[in-house]
Parts: sequence; C-alpha cells; structure tokens
Amino acid sequence: PAADLRAVAGARVRVAWVQDQGDGSDTFAAGDRLKLMAFDTGDARGERAVLNLTGRYHAPVLTPRGDRILFSDLQAGRTWVVNWGGDGLRDVTAGKALDAWVDEAGDEWVYVGRGSAVGKGDTYAEVHRVCIDRPEREALMWNRAPVSADGFLVSRDGAWASGLFPWPHASRIEMPNRGRQPLAGGCWTALSPDDSRVLWVFDGAHRNLTMYPERGDPWKVGVNAAPALDGFEVYHPRWSNHTRFLALTGPYKVGSGGNRIRGGGPGVEVFVGRFSADLSRVERWVQVTHNDRADFFPDAWIEGGATSRVTRAGAVPTAAAPRYDASRHTAWPGSTDGLVFLWENRRSANEVADATGGVVRTCRVNERGAARYGRYGQMLLTGGAVRAEAVDEFLLTACRASSQLTIECTLSADTLDQRGLARVVTFSKDASRRNVTLGQEGDRLVLRLRTPATGANGVNPQVELCRIAAGRPVHTVVTYRPGDLRVYTNGVEAVATRAVTGNLGNWEPAHLLFGDEWTGDRDWAGELEGVAIYSRCLSAEEARHHYELFAPRLRGREPLPQIEVEARLRTLEATPAPADIAPYRRCLAVGLYDVVRVTSGRVEGRALAVAHWVMLDANPLDPPCVPGQTAHLVLERYDAHPELAGERLMEPGDPDYLEMTLFLDARPPKMR
Repeated sequence: PAADLRAVAGARVRVAWVQDQGDGSDTFAAGDRLKLMAFDTGDARGERAVLNLTGRYHAPVLTPRGDRILFSDLQAGRTWVVNWGGDGLRDVTAGKALDAWVDEAGDEWVYVGRGSAVGKGDTYAEVHRVCIDRPEREALMWNRAPVSADGFLVSRDGAWASGLFPWPHASRIEMPNRGRQPLAGGCWTALSPDDSRVLWVFDGAHRNLTMYPERGDPWKVGVNAAPALDGFEVYHPRWSNHTRFLALTGPYKVGSGGNRIRGGGPGVEVFVGRFSADLSRVERWVQVTHNDRADFFPDAWIEGGATSRVTRAGAVPTAAAPRYDASRHTAWPGSTDGLVFLWENRRSANEVADATGGVVRTCRVNERGAARYGRYGQMLLTGGAVRAEAVDEFLLTACRASSQLTIECTLSADTLDQRGLARVVTFSKDASRRNVTLGQEGDRLVLRLRTPATGANGVNPQVELCRIAAGRPVHTVVTYRPGDLRVYTNGVEAVATRAVTGNLGNWEPAHLLFGDEWTGDRDWAGELEGVAIYSRCLSAEEARHHYELFAPRLRGREPLPQIEVEARLRTLEATPAPADIAPYRRCLAVGLYDVVRVTSGRVEGRALAVAHWVMLDANPLDPPCVPGQTAHLVLERYDAHPELAGERLMEPGDPDYLEMTLFLDARPPKMR
C-alpha cells in the first residue's frame, strides 16, 4: 500500500482512522472498543496503533501540517490532540472535533461542535473555532441552524464550510454566521479544501457523490468502483487536504434489517482515491488497510496538498432547457427537473431523484390530529393534517430563486360544505400569512399566492380555479410564473389568467402542510395523494402527461361493501397509555358486541368483533360507547384494509374472538 499510495499521490501520504476492536458493528464509532490507527508512506511501519489503549476515539482529523491527530470522546464531550508518533497527548477543548484549519500566521485551529441540539442525535447547536495550542483563543463561527457532526469541512480561506444543517439538509455556509446556501438532501457532505467552494453530497445509496459547484449544474461521481469494493456500499467519505484525493471505507456487505451501514463487519477497509483533474470521476484507488477488523472514519493528508486547486473552474455550463419529451418519462411524476417535494402515497418510496436516477432526498411526513391513511395509501385528512418533514427551507429557497411554482396533487373532497378556505395544500405560517395556499370554498378550488403585488395573505386577488364534486378525485396542476397563472384539471387547461403578477422574492419561512392551517383552524375534509411540488412552471404538454401517468392508479377503485348494525357492547380493550406503545402514536382496540339488529347488509351469527380507533397522534379518543350500551355501527372487513397492517392493535384474550371475523368501525374518528 505504501508504494501504491506514493505512486498515485506523487508525494508522502498519511492516513488516520479508528478501528473497531469488537464485532465490527460500531460504524458510527460511538463505543469504547476502538483504537486510533495510522498509516504513513514515509515509514515502513504499515498499519499501526497511535495509542495502545482501546477507548473512545471518534472521527480523527489530521491537522493541516499533518503532524498531529485530533479526535473526540463523545461521552465526555471533549476534543484531544496527539502527535503523529503517539506522544504529546492532551485535552484541547470542549466539543466534538469537526475539522482543522490553519490561518495566515500559521496557527492551527480546530472547529468543534458544542451544545447538543435536542432530538437531533449527533447534532450540535453551535460551531466554535479554537486555537489548538492556545485554547483560550476561540470564536463562535455558527449557531443559525443545528449542524450534524459528519461533513463539516472548511475552505482554505476559512470563510465557508460544508455541512448538514441538520441532516439531511446539505448546505454551504458563510462564516461567521453570515448565511446559508441550501443545496440538496443527503449525507456526508464535504467542501473542496481550496477556495473553489465545490461541495459534494453523498447519496442515499452510499455509492455516489453529487458535486455542486458554486455556479452551474451539479454532476455525479461514482465512488464504489475500486476492485475490492465489488460495487457494494461505501461510507465515511472525506475530502483530504488535497483537492484530488478522498478517503472512505467499504465494502459494506453485512448488517441487520437490510441496513448494511449499521453492520459493517471485519471486511471493512480504508481506501484512498484520486479524482481526475476535472473532478468528473475517481481515476485511481488504493486499498490502504488489509486486516481482519472493521476500519472507520478515515482522514487522509497529502504532502503539498495545501497548494492544490480545483481546475474545473468550479462549474459545468448550464444547458438550455430542452423541449419536454414525454417519451423519456414513463413513470409519474415525469421529469424531476426542479422537483422539490414528492409524495405519491404511503406505500411509495417518495424519493426525489436527479436526472440520472440517483436519490437526492426522501420526502417524509408526520400525521397530526385525526389524519391517517386509506386503502390505497392516500392521506385521509378529515379532522387532521399531515406535515411535510425537512423540506420547508428547500422549497422557500428554490422558489425565491426561480420565482416559479407548480403544485400537483390528486384530491377528493368529502363534502362541499367547507368554508373559510379549507386548506388542501398550504405553505404558510398562520391564517393571514402565507406563501401559497390551495384550498376549497364550497364547490370551488381557490388559490392564494403571495407576491409583492398580492400581499402577505395572497388575496389581492384570490383566484377561483375550478369547480369540484364531492367524492370524485380530480388531478390538479397549478403552475405559475410572474404574470402567468394556469390550472389544469385531469390534464385539461381550466384557467389561464394574468390576474396574479410579481415574483416570489417576498416569500418568508413557512410550513408545508396538507389538510389544515399550521395553526389548526382551517381543517379540510378529504383525501389527498400524488403530491408533487416544483420550483418551476410546467407546460400544458407536461401537465397533460403527468395526468396520463397518474390516472391509471385511480381506475377500478370501488367502495368497500358496508354493513350497518345496532349492537350492544360487551367488552372493549383498554386504551393504552401513549408511553406504553411508543414509538406508535396511533392505536386500535377491539370491542366485542352482541348484534341487536342488522339495518343493512348481512352478518353471520349474533356476535361481532369490531376494531375502533382509540388513539390518534398520541391522544386517546372517546370510546364508541360503554359496556351494556347499544351503538349504531358502520362496518367494513378489517382484512380489506391493508393500510392497517402496521398499526398497533389491542386484541382481547377471549377464545371466541379467534373464531370471529374482525370488522373495522368505518366511521371517521373524532378527536376529543
């Protein structure tokens, strides 16, 4: 390895990492069975332990001169430094070491994360810069958003850094506390060690880097093509002090629950790769380690790297937008150009992909109130709402920059008796401040869009879009560019108006929500699926094609047969305390009934088992009745609802129950 590294780098190379002395499963180096390891092409020692003691050595960082190693003790919340030879060990400062930097005077500094961000895991509220040799010298560099521990790297001039703010929001930041440039979703960011500000984001497949220049289009670089990696997942990617070199670990072949990264195993080794001059590919790989233990968190130092520079000019020319070619897009939603948020249904991956098919971001949601899901994975929003996770800032930044917007969704209103502009899709702060809201008033869909001309509530003017019918799904595309608002229903243009003018530059931070206002006072009763939000305008041809791609999902849907009965409750399983079923936040419980009278449909026998919703959003619901009372029930077969398979169900121990058909109380649940 030493000879290979020297040949590839043309200079001395040092690599530091941690080695799991256990079963190889401590991929995140959070435990105490680790050794601090090193490799140097300038000696004949090969792989060696820097410190003989096994302990807590997390994510080593080589200092700019390459003669010292910084590492952290996560449990103690401290950063330490040790000389390359293993002597001079000392405590430096509080916090987790993120990166090292040297100023013009030659003083070396460490950037540390401090102050755990509550509920964010290995995420910190602040980043401080501390002089390694004079720790009393320090400065706050960032506290405008939580920062995840992995991927915070600093530019050569110390003005910029990469990071996740927090995971999975990859961004460039300008320090100290000057601003943030959100880029994409992913993990393990890195900033080029010169001042070109090229930033990479590691993809969800753990096989590719997406390079984001300061200007121009991003490009993808595969990083699992080394012969010894065999195309498997890799992890811990880190840019070295040289623009042409990176280090990572792999291959990840073993694990549990389908998650190889949480396994690793003894076959995980350290690799160093050399980028081509234009950063378009990794042209050479060297396997640094060859042992029977798992190696994690490598950092590489190349002699002379401090003068290296990216020669790509930091950009790929932006091509003109091509005419929409429907033949190239055979799956909904079609083109992903400008796609910010995607939620097809609960059963789908809901991944935003780039032009090459690589996953950029997985779109997740959280239920609120009585919101739940239907047989086809669609949102059932009557009495509740669903909030989009971790997309607000992406949507805000993208639409501000483009001043264009498209909202696509398929909706079905439960009733036409909805007033006060019931919110279907809203990106807003409260009932009077929004960026955009698609809502329902009576039998009409209505749009409020904020621009400098329409005001903070987007009501000057409020635009009526189309009429709708209760219980009938309608595919809707609302698309806007300054002075041009168009609406397509089921692929056909319904509205084309210049009544709304102005850009989207006055949009402000808000929350993306479905089925209600953020403040909870504009509930919409209906079903929603197939949501796609773009930061660009769609053409008529593209809107029609989106409908053609989505429409097959709606064909052949028939309502389930229902049975209506009057029945007397015998017993109902007790509603558990939320803490007793955590992390579940929803729960059903089975009641056993004696049939008094069948008013519609047929039932066999005189006893019924019925599952009722008894908890939603961690809030208990009122029982349908008390034992001995008679209730009117609307029932559907429980096994006809595949969406309930993953829900918590409290079942009785009565032997008769095992022989009974289980039904679902089909009435919409009501919150207290």
